[in-house]
Amino acid sequence: MLGLFYPELQQQTGEKLLWFSEFNTFQVVLGGDGAPFGKDDMACACWRVACMCKVFSTFGKVSTDDYDDPKETFGSGKHKWQPWPYSCRLKVAKEVAKVKETVEKQKINAKGKRQKVTDFIASQKRRQEFVPLIGSFVDRVHVEPLHPKNNACQQHFKEILYDSIGKSGLRTTVTKFDSVPVASPFSKLVNSLEKRGLGRLAKRVKCWFNETSGSGKDIQYRFTSQDSRLFLKNFMHLIDALKQHLDSVHQVFHLNVFTYIEIQMRQSVSLFVELLMLTRKI
Repeated sequence: MLGLFYPELQQQTGEKLLWFSEFNTFQVVLGGDGAPFGKDDMACACWRVACMCKVFSTFGKVSTDDYDDPKETFGSGKHKWQPWPYSCRLKVAKEVAKVKETVEKQKINAKGKRQKVTDFIASQKRRQEFVPLIGSFVDRVHVEPLHPKNNACQQHFKEILYDSIGKSGLRTTVTKFDSVPVASPFSKLVNSLEKRGLGRLAKRVKCWFNETSGSGKDIQYRFTSQDSRLFLKNFMHLIDALKQHLDSVHQVFHLNVFTYIEIQMRQSVSLFVELLMLTRKI
């Protein structure tokens, strides 16, 4: 609507939209799934599906089932992970619409209907629920540093979290977070998250443990830009929470691996941002 309003306003009043030194030009940032980004780097909650944590990329066919294969690559042609062309997005979106029509006729509650829809989307190994708002222009989108940074931090935090639970040696009777020993690595990790400004993540970890007792279903949490920044800034405090006086050589080595990964991630993020800044200056 705004795209139609301002040219019409110019014709009627002579006034022009001036934004970033360009007349009547809009600059809009959209995710690969068509959802716009909102203020403070928070993705606009236009839609959320359960498969987002499993199929975490909006740009290509990558999922938690195969994302950790270091020998594979992403790209068009003879690559394992392929980008999503507009034609594929359109096909999946139309199939989702058909599923919604079928499910809507079934005599089940709203939650059950939604579950069937999200299960279908996940079975397609896609995150495309709707037709992209920008049409075929979606093929021209590119990955901002926000995406690889957040995804990397999110995946690595899971490894740290699961390691803290494994090292805590919790009894089977411990099914709620309030029963977790305060001196355990798991409790110390959550406490460290709260101290370092990652309270929302800490709250999600507690809820997840209360629901699953730390086994079975993976934790589902989407890292924001702020989460990633605080995670990379304070990673040594989080790793320090995992330390124990009686750590074996293998356990110490594992902590060193975590540290090395975090250092490399920080350097990688710095390079991503630097390259983006240089590109904008050209």
